[in-house]
Amino acid sequence: MQHYSRRTFVKGLAMGGTALGLGGLRATPGYAQAEARKDPGVLTGTAFDLRIAEMPLNITGSARTALAINGSVPGPTLRWKAGDTVTLRVANDLDEDISIHWHGILLPARTIELHLTGHMERFAWSFDGVKFSDAEPLRLQYGERLRIVLVNDTMMSHPIHLHGRWSDLENEAGEFQVGKHTRDMPPGTRRTYQVRADALGRRADHCHLLFHMESGMFREVVVAE
Repeated sequence: MQHYSRRTFVKGLAMGGTALGLGGLRATPGYAQAEARKDPGVLTGTAFDLRIAEMPLNITGSARTALAINGSVPGPTLRWKAGDTVTLRVANDLDEDISIHWHGILLPARTIELHLTGHMERFAWSFDGVKFSDAEPLRLQYGERLRIVLVNDTMMSHPIHLHGRWSDLENEAGEFQVGKHTRDMPPGTRRTYQVRADALGRRADHCHLLFHMESGMFREVVVAE
């Protein structure tokens, strides 16, 4: 049985904990003995390229394979200023899917685009050309955060009200402006907002001009686990 000094063992735990935080350690053949621990450095600016790949890592004399970001464990420190709009380009060199969790940063998991549609002469109003009685519910996963793009294809204004949660309205650069329950949509406008599905159940998303709602501009929103 191989014995380690207390100092060597503690150093190994520290390095192992860092690697586990990036996705865990994997056993690798004994010939991979490279230390391969690099100084990750600090990246600044508003555009960042991150590459996820395997790299050999030696912990207390035992060769392992770690998941690294830009060839280092831990990965680089990203620095930007409050209010910056940042572009992150992530390349996955692994042979499997992987996810990155950003602490303290709220990112939408997906984007849904909805069009406000209708015909003034026939007084028919709807989302995406489908009136409520014929439409499938908008289904959200409990806990997810998503971006909704709302486009008004009609020649009338529509105040769109989503029950039970706030809508974080964005500007054209994707920056947060204000939290609202009702979004005013003048003719021909396009607006984006983020929503967090933080309450289970069935809710309504509809035009707050009630005669528009009653004629079909109404959509059920279902949040489920």
